[in-house]
Amino acid sequence: MDITILYPDKLKGTSVPSMFKYFAQHMVNHLCVGYYRYGPPDKAKKYMTRMEIEVKEYRRTGNAEHLYNIANYASLEYYAPENKNFHLDNTVGSATRGKI
Repeated sequence: MDITILYPDKLKGTSVPSMFKYFAQHMVNHLCVGYYRYGPPDKAKKYMTRMEIEVKEYRRTGNAEHLYNIANYASLEYYAPENKNFHLDNTVGSATRGKI
């Protein structure tokens, strides 16, 4: 299966499209392996908690494999939210812009 991702003309010719495609392919690879090891996504698996653990391990080790897991847990959290306040509000501002 191929997924087409459209980029604005400004980004064409930069490394962004190829970088994202590389990262996204590794995410999919990890999801497929996880599916065969652990089964389909499950609403009881606490993806947010798992993502927080992966962030700690990435900070400790610097191993990029944790970044694939973090990205996948973020997408799985969207599918099966652990957060009871889950909602989508696209008008919210960035939590980090101008603060770091």
